[in-house]
Amino acid sequence: MEGKIAFHDAIRKSQERVDRAIFERAAEIAKKAQGINPRELANSEKAKVIDALREAFPLKELLKKLDIFESSSSINGELKLCLINTMICVQR
Repeated sequence: MEGKIAFHDAIRKSQERVDRAIFERAAEIAKKAQGINPRELANSEKAKVIDALREAFPLKELLKKLDIFESSSSINGELKLCLINTMICVQR
């Protein structure tokens, strides 16, 4: 039972780390106040956040946290380019 609790604590801490990193980078990129919601950023700003954090965290997790793939039509050219570059780097 203790192992299960430790596992869930580790997952929670990992998710908190990702959330904090996204929040900090989003605030820095968007140059907005502490009340920023990273999910409400423009796609170009989301692309910059993903690009800045893609080596520190899994791409899939960043995309999920920033609600990127709600609809494929919401992805603009800059974000597509960022994702393509990321996928190329991951495949190498």
